[in-house]
Amino acid sequence: MNDHPCDEDELTVWFKRRLARADVQFGDEPMSYEANTQYDVQFYRLQKEAAAHWQNQYGFAPTPGQLMQAFFGAEYERFRQAKLDSLPWTDKLRRGVANALRTISSMIKGGLAP
Repeated sequence: MNDHPCDEDELTVWFKRRLARADVQFGDEPMSYEANTQYDVQFYRLQKEAAAHWQNQYGFAPTPGQLMQAFFGAEYERFRQAKLDSLPWTDKLRRGVANALRTISSMIKGGLAP
């Protein structure tokens, strides 16, 4: 978002927070040529809300391209995180890392590590 003092990441984070509260997912309904699914309605509503928020907060509204890029960047992150959370190996990895950190912490507290 080079044209404005607002960071693109900040806009993406705004959409991520809003999408986290939404109960509509992209694959919930079949695609519609009329663009009137619940997902489409949510997309257009969030675009308007973001533009209004930025206008009130910063005195300008991001361009439609910036809004779209931030929205789908947030959607990508939401999908990616859901996919990672559903993989069984990630649980094993998280548990392994947590156990290793506990072991290292107890070694440091016990004076066993330099």
